[in-house]
Amino acid sequence: MYYRYRPGSLTNQDYPAAAFFATRFFGWLRQAPEYRPYRASIDRRLGQSYLRQAYHFRKQGRHRDAIAAALAATRYDLSQGEHWRCLAAALTLR
Repeated sequence: MYYRYRPGSLTNQDYPAAAFFATRFFGWLRQAPEYRPYRASIDRRLGQSYLRQAYHFRKQGRHRDAIAAALAATRYDLSQGEHWRCLAAALTLR
């Protein structure tokens, strides 16, 4: 049996919906005071989500959005070289 996608369904879009929803969710968790002990882990997950967004925007040719997402990914996880490489590629409009 095959699953039929609705034309307006979020799962039928051409973007990584999980990355967009994850940034909103983890951003909310990061601001909540009861999750302060987990901030390093939340920041890592935020960085990964923004990185996925940056790759998507670069693929779509949306350079300004790609730069903003790559900057956010780098801001939340400075130690990851992949985030810096993605930022450099976004800045050179690749």
